[in-house]
Amino acid sequence: DMHKVQSVASISKVMTAILALEKGDLNATWKTGKELKQAYGSMIYLKEGQQVSLRSLLYGLMLRSGNDAALEIALHIGKTQKKFVQMMNEKAKELGMKHTQFKNCTGLDDDIKSGHFSSAYDVGLMSRELIMKHPGISKYSTVWMDTITHKTKKGESQFGLTNTNKLVRFYDGITGLKTGSTSKAKYCLSATAKRNGLNLIAVVMAAPDHKVRFSEAQALLDYGFANCSLYQDDYSGMKFDSPAIRGGIPEKLTVYPKKSFSHTFTAAYDKNKIEKKITYQELKAPIKKGTTVGFITYSYQGKTLGKVPLLAMQ
Repeated sequence: DMHKVQSVASISKVMTAILALEKGDLNATWKTGKELKQAYGSMIYLKEGQQVSLRSLLYGLMLRSGNDAALEIALHIGKTQKKFVQMMNEKAKELGMKHTQFKNCTGLDDDIKSGHFSSAYDVGLMSRELIMKHPGISKYSTVWMDTITHKTKKGESQFGLTNTNKLVRFYDGITGLKTGSTSKAKYCLSATAKRNGLNLIAVVMAAPDHKVRFSEAQALLDYGFANCSLYQDDYSGMKFDSPAIRGGIPEKLTVYPKKSFSHTFTAAYDKNKIEKKITYQELKAPIKKGTTVGFITYSYQGKTLGKVPLLAMQ
């Protein structure tokens, strides 16, 4: 049921974190406003007029799942929560999340009928966006315990934070990411882990209790690491022909791959049977540096695995 529409609770905050890192400055500081009164539920207990930073709010968001932290981030990035939610939905559409719609930045009191929902697959898509585009989020999502300093006119006070994701305590290679639970959504978890260069995401929705969500996510990740393996090509020892250019001075062009190639196999494979084929386009001067002039195509047992563009070096 990976595409089944579900209540997602605080896993919604994965999208809040994406927009915070995509559009915000971690070093930005400001004073909180009156809108904080709208927040309730899981909190880090921010006060009106308190000096905060986006960096500290991310800790509150990812560790404690603070609804007040999420709201303050939304107000800072979007100016209003309504505008921020619009940005959340636009990003969801951009990521291809076809079974998702957000109504708020927290996931609190989400309800399918009210229009706040997602699916396990879509949660996986936005989790991948967060963990791969912003790997630094692991600094926030894998801390077990920390404190946040509240600065107000009355002085400073410390508030303890404990990670809601229990897997960070014992699962090898865990990189995050986010829990969620309400009476409607039950217990949800998007768990991310990395071993030997292989990144996996396990999503569990509507588990009956918190222990089940962690045990099921662990079982999924264990299965993935046992059955998946990563092939990577760094082009060492690989020679690239210098293609001829009609009307070119010089007549030969030096090329280089745009990026390294990697592919995740979900079953056993023979590395020696991976085929690489270099093809060039018909080249005619002038050619600009960085222009795509050909491709390396990777295939295995007749199936194409992917392509890497070859670019002109001059």
